[in-house]
Amino acid sequence: MLMILGAIGIIHFVTFSRRCICLNFNKKIGWRTIKTATSVGIVITLFEWLNRGSGLLACLSAVYSLQTNTSQSVTFGKNRIIGNILGVFCAIFILLVQTSGWLPEAIALNLGTAVGIILLINLCNLFNLSHLVFPASAAYLVVILGDHGNDVIGYGLNRVLDTIIGSLISLAVNYVLPNPHLQDNY
Repeated sequence: MLMILGAIGIIHFVTFSRRCICLNFNKKIGWRTIKTATSVGIVITLFEWLNRGSGLLACLSAVYSLQTNTSQSVTFGKNRIIGNILGVFCAIFILLVQTSGWLPEAIALNLGTAVGIILLINLCNLFNLSHLVFPASAAYLVVILGDHGNDVIGYGLNRVLDTIIGSLISLAVNYVLPNPHLQDNY
C-alpha cells in the first residue's frame, strides 16, 4: 500500500512538473542581459582596483538600475539611491539606539531590527514612497546585519556610495551600448 501511494506521489509530481516547467531554449541572450552582465563586471573590477570590498550593493544597484532604456534606468537608479539613503539613515539611527545600552544586546538586535523595519516602511508610506520599500529595506538590513565594527556612520555612508557607483555604471553602460529596440522605432 505504501509503495502504491509513493508511486502515485511520484507520478503526480512528474505530471505537475511537466505542466509548470516550460523551458524555452530558443531564446537568445538579449542586449539588456549583456548590459547587466557588463555593468556587474565593471563594478567588480572597479571595486577590486579601489580595494573597496565586495561591491555587493553596487552590483545589486547596477542590476536593479539597468532598465530597457536610459530614462527608465535614471528613474530606477534614482529610486535605488533614495531608498538606499532612507534605509541607511534608518539603520544608523537604530544601531545608535541599540548600542546605547538601554537593552541587553540580543534583545536590542532582534527588537531593534524589527522596529526599524516598521519605522522604515511607515516612513516610506508617510511620504508616498511605497515603491522604495524594497531598496530601502535591503540597504537597511545590509547595514544592520553587516560587519560595520565601531564605525556605523562611515559604513552606512560607504554603502550609499556603493549604490551610487553601481547606478552610475549601469546608466553609463546603458547609454554607451546599443539599444536595438529604440533603433527599430526610427
